[in-house]
Amino acid sequence: MAKYTITHECGHTEVVALFGKSSERDRRIKWLESKPCRECIRAAEIDRAKAQEQEFGLPDLTGSEKQIAWAITIRARKVTEFSETTEKAYGRRDMILADREKYSKYSDKDLDEAMAKLDRANTAMEWLYSTKTDSKFWIENRDLTSQELLNYALKESEIVIIGEECEETKTPEIVIVPETITESGIVTVKVCEVNISVAYLKNDKFREVVKQLGYRWDSDDKDWYKNLTETTGSGIDRAAEVANALLRTGFTVMVDTEEIKEKAISGQFESECKRWIVKQETDTNEVCIEIPYGNDNLYSAAKKISGAHWQTKRGMMVPVSSFDELLDFAECMDYKLTQAAKTAIDNAIAEHEKIIEKRTSISEPTTAETKNELTTKLQSTGVIDDLRDEN
Repeated sequence: MAKYTITHECGHTEVVALFGKSSERDRRIKWLESKPCRECIRAAEIDRAKAQEQEFGLPDLTGSEKQIAWAITIRARKVTEFSETTEKAYGRRDMILADREKYSKYSDKDLDEAMAKLDRANTAMEWLYSTKTDSKFWIENRDLTSQELLNYALKESEIVIIGEECEETKTPEIVIVPETITESGIVTVKVCEVNISVAYLKNDKFREVVKQLGYRWDSDDKDWYKNLTETTGSGIDRAAEVANALLRTGFTVMVDTEEIKEKAISGQFESECKRWIVKQETDTNEVCIEIPYGNDNLYSAAKKISGAHWQTKRGMMVPVSSFDELLDFAECMDYKLTQAAKTAIDNAIAEHEKIIEKRTSISEPTTAETKNELTTKLQSTGVIDDLRDEN
């Protein structure tokens, strides 16, 4: 160890003790010389904190001069951290609203609830800033994270804590406990207008169950979700389906309604159909038979339909003019038609029937006259006699 006198870029000098190799000490000395001294750094922090006080309208802190100088910088950091968090939340809301198709899993109700929670958080923190003016509070709680500080503010200001307590006041807990419990904790299954969400701790068995049912991971919300569409069926049935599968695997499950609970326990829900004939707006006079990967039997049967051709990443494309074969295929292979596909096929059938109605009655061709009939007619006119050979 050796002591060095450092002249900082602010012009002030400090004596510091340095360890390590000479080369490391030299690098450390150059770095220290390029920075302001600790007193100047501290003074700059206090100036920024005071500027923030004016910007946010924060009250003055009480205590000794030294306490205030320390506490004001602690509070400034906490205010900045919370402010950055709320800005990200508002930014995400704006991003979702700007592209509703991409973020279809979020309903307007979801966004409204998220913004309501954010409003409650802002109210709680405003209460904290206005009431906690003793420097000792900020010094003693300087190691709390932003979330811990927020939870404290929510609790102390008698606002329901964001998260579990907030949800508990909205809907009663409907917990279903399986006969044989193999996993700890509770899986939460929630239904909204546009999707089903399933949340649980990181668990391979849980992950396998939800993936088999077509759920996808949302890295932002930290849950698994399944968008509700025409082909998935009702949200009640899909929630009951995933709850039933989890219960049979040994998970305890919490659901939204008694109807979901009863269906999950009894297994009396409409299973999700995986075989669909669909039509997109961009499809011209064609529908698509969706075929699960690796199902050669369905592929072979669909390929035999007149005009069928395979489209990568979609399925078997078939002209609606082959409606008879399409409907036979759907019946034999347990396929369902989306409303758009049904409408396209119905229109093709109607056009075909119009063509049939325009049928024209065609007469049989007249038979050629026999030679004797022709001779008789010619004799009656005297033509035969005129044509006879005079010899």
